[in-house]
Amino acid sequence: MKELDLLLLEYLREGWQLAPESEREVFAKILELPDPVLAAYLLGNAECTEDSLAPLLAVLRTMAARGRPAGAGRDTAGPRS
Repeated sequence: MKELDLLLLEYLREGWQLAPESEREVFAKILELPDPVLAAYLLGNAECTEDSLAPLLAVLRTMAARGRPAGAGRDTAGPRS
């Protein structure tokens, strides 16, 4: 999924260099998840039961939310005449 690729690339740009080895290992595990599962975790449609992945998934969810335009999913055009 292109959206997942973009989000993961954003993490690589923003967090990878400063991440400790343990976080890099978790990121590698996250990359092994099937796209539909990862998308469900990041969109909040499913909760990850693997405790070691949860903190980094939370970071990725925050990054995903930050990347959405304000008012995404809502009509922000204002009143119509």
